[in-house]
Amino acid sequence: MIGFDRPLKPRWIHESMLLWRASTPLRDFHGSFEKIVNELSGHEGQRKVRTVLFRYFFDFEGHAPCQITSKESLLSAIASHSTLEDLKPAYLIILLDRAPILQEILANLIRLFPFGKPIITQQLVDSNVKLHGERDVVERSTKSFLMTLVHFAILKRDGTDYDWNNKLHCSPKGLAYALLFFSMDSGLVEIDLRELHEDLRFCLLNLENLEDCVRRYNGALWSYIRRPLTAKFVFYQDASSRIVDI
Repeated sequence: MIGFDRPLKPRWIHESMLLWRASTPLRDFHGSFEKIVNELSGHEGQRKVRTVLFRYFFDFEGHAPCQITSKESLLSAIASHSTLEDLKPAYLIILLDRAPILQEILANLIRLFPFGKPIITQQLVDSNVKLHGERDVVERSTKSFLMTLVHFAILKRDGTDYDWNNKLHCSPKGLAYALLFFSMDSGLVEIDLRELHEDLRFCLLNLENLEDCVRRYNGALWSYIRRPLTAKFVFYQDASSRIVDI
């Protein structure tokens, strides 16, 4: 089981994507990354955060110690033309898509502590360990995920426990970014709006702008189909190249 060893801040993700350069050894980014996370004390803590962040957000090839960034990165290209606030939803969706353990932790979190109910950390940890075993990995991953949700302003910390704050605000553009990476990572070209509202990965997002988003980018990123019993959109094959300029 691949764990989630350290919490991430959306600012760290965004600034790291602005650092990204094609065909570059990963070790060449280490010094610049340490400046991004300079509030963390200790080289080891910075290294572990870098490992987690690069694993899920950096496009690279090869194996350590010879890892090199790929020839292109859609996420980096979008980051260079967009704001952190617009990309926060995509960063969260990417993290949930690419870290299966977080989907499992989130499902249990929602089951035990629905929105509005205080979150008891130890109860959640114990429940996750019972489901998955590997206490050390699961406990670190659970606590790191909860703190990541604090950094996204979805949770508030209350001592060692947590309270729900707000679902993550999403502009229409922010939702378009999130939907594209969701489509790419899941392999879904056709997306049903009703099913999207029920998808675990989107339960932390405020979807009040979803209809606006789907209508606004109809004809630009996808084809929107609305009938009495159907509301869905189908991504164009070249949506990934079009989205950089929206």
